[in-house]
Amino acid sequence: MTTFPVRLALTAPMPGGLPGMSAEVSISTETHENVLVVPIQAVAARTEKELTGSATAGAGALVEGQVPVINPGKKRARDPLQKVVFVLEDGQARARRVETGLASDTEVEIVHGLKDGDTIVEGPYKAVSKELKDGTPIVPEKKEEGDKGKKS
Repeated sequence: MTTFPVRLALTAPMPGGLPGMSAEVSISTETHENVLVVPIQAVAARTEKELTGSATAGAGALVEGQVPVINPGKKRARDPLQKVVFVLEDGQARARRVETGLASDTEVEIVHGLKDGDTIVEGPYKAVSKELKDGTPIVPEKKEEGDKGKKS
């Protein structure tokens, strides 16, 4: 849900309304029922190289004595980012490409890529979005009763 401050001017008298009164209103622009949602911090972005493991450590590093070549007229193309959610499989975090739908401040709808019952990896933003890699060993926390997946 997103909140916007709005000022209205009434064109006709409203019963019980007085000048200077305020109100709180909810307007739904689009809603989806019975969909799979995950905490927004569980969704990360990775390049194709990171997902396929072809990103090499130290790529582009200079060798001692090497002079860097700078080409100011040519911008380096950025690799497109893929949205992923890490799923716990056999004690390891496995990156799954996902397609997202509607989002709120705290949750995001997963349209494709996960199924109900998958155990997702979530944690602090930096840990999931920057540091977590495919194949990282994960020790799951004990689930509390009623903590198995969420549909909204």
